[in-house]
Amino acid sequence: MLIFYAFYKTAGLNALHCNDKTAGQLMKLFGKDQGGIKDSLQLIIGPKQELSQRFRTEIQNRFNDVYTIFEELEFSEGIRLLRSMETKFLE
Repeated sequence: MLIFYAFYKTAGLNALHCNDKTAGQLMKLFGKDQGGIKDSLQLIIGPKQELSQRFRTEIQNRFNDVYTIFEELEFSEGIRLLRSMETKFLE
């Protein structure tokens, strides 16, 4: 979801919502269960949540994976967006 969100935001789109309709649309795109997508949307676009240390570590690992991909693509705008998003999870 991080990669999709970064591409989405850098394209200037702003219609993602954390609801069943959006989760259903993304389920068709990703083939992932709707509940999991909605949970991911809540983490990404919802208010900051209290997270366990283990979950924070898992999220940091996903950020690291996406950083690697964006660096390989030389997608500097995506990297900047990830950095600003990352602070929400690490504070």
